[in-house]
Amino acid sequence: MGLSVSSEIWRPTSKNGGINMKTKNGSHSLALKILEILSKRPAKIGELERALNKSKSAVMSAIDLLKRKKHRIVHKPVSGMYFLEQAVRVKFTAIPKEVLYSGPTIRKLGMSETHFGGRHSQPHFIVALWAAIKSGEFGKTDLITHYGDVFNGLKHLDYSRGGNILNGVDTQIRLGTIVMSCFEGVPVYIRPGDHDMWQYTTAGVNMVANLVEKLNLMRKAEGKEPNFHYVSSDDNDQVETNGFIFEFKHIMSAQSRGLTTKAQYMFEDRMGDFVKALRDKGKLKNTAQPHHIGFGNWHREISFFHGGTAMDLYPGFQEPTDWEKNMGIVHKFGAKVITLGKDKNGNIFRYDVRYIDFTDIIEKITGNDLDDALLNLALRSFNEWKKKLGVKKQPRNAGLSV
Repeated sequence: MGLSVSSEIWRPTSKNGGINMKTKNGSHSLALKILEILSKRPAKIGELERALNKSKSAVMSAIDLLKRKKHRIVHKPVSGMYFLEQAVRVKFTAIPKEVLYSGPTIRKLGMSETHFGGRHSQPHFIVALWAAIKSGEFGKTDLITHYGDVFNGLKHLDYSRGGNILNGVDTQIRLGTIVMSCFEGVPVYIRPGDHDMWQYTTAGVNMVANLVEKLNLMRKAEGKEPNFHYVSSDDNDQVETNGFIFEFKHIMSAQSRGLTTKAQYMFEDRMGDFVKALRDKGKLKNTAQPHHIGFGNWHREISFFHGGTAMDLYPGFQEPTDWEKNMGIVHKFGAKVITLGKDKNGNIFRYDVRYIDFTDIIEKITGNDLDDALLNLALRSFNEWKKKLGVKKQPRNAGLSV
């Protein structure tokens, strides 16, 4: 066995032991090789015999020599292993910055649950986010991600499950186009959620795919580069950009939002097993292990790291509905800025999370607000037609009999 021998290991000292190199013979040479092996890992007698091609008696004789020279060779009878006890290391060499920070970094802004068209939606959150991005508050943002429920949706062709302001597919998509178009110059990746796909199952309309198409057509008409992307299960819900793999999940489980605090913590503790199951299943579809997984549908803000993958549950842009309040479901409102960095070996070593809380800027939309909005719309239309028809303003008491 061609082992390189370190003189540092063999250096004789009166305190820790050693072998005098001047009197080294065949037994000493064998002891030197055993010391080299045990300095790296424990070993059994049989392993030493095979590695060194020596008899058991020769190996035992060399070990006895090491012990006499005060090397701390310890035998564990149960395992049959021989260990070399080494002094505690007290001096460490600092790792250079070039090693720690030699890999690439990426920063993304993530969101979910915008529910455009719903009475409880807060589309002005989007404008607040874009203003923060433009100001450079978070540094350079490389991409924007949306994890589903872009729209509140319509569960049937002409029916909304609850509290919509906009009760039409086209009007909800029009609102989404106007609001999301403020994201310019940054790639935006959008995955549909369960609300987005209601119309797909009932009428064959993919609202998110239509939204992405309209936004990119708008960009082309403006002479700009299209920057919106549809994330499909056909691509295993994964996107690769700048050497980082991002996975998009929208978990359709009411249980995930309706759990009590204790049960919620238990659920979160099992997320590592859940992600492992995703990977095991994904191997059948040739999916790579992502560097980050984002989860929509929880309306919660949770971050954790497991098995080399960063994971985030995303809060919502929607004030709780009456059903959710009655269920005791606690929401978080906002978005998250995630920064990931790799070391020189390509492993994630940096995972920074910044939660952006929008609780203080929620707009309460009540029944009266909706009535006022509809009335103002009707009056605006009425006044426009009055002007077109040339109807003059009548005196206040016109037509009244005294």
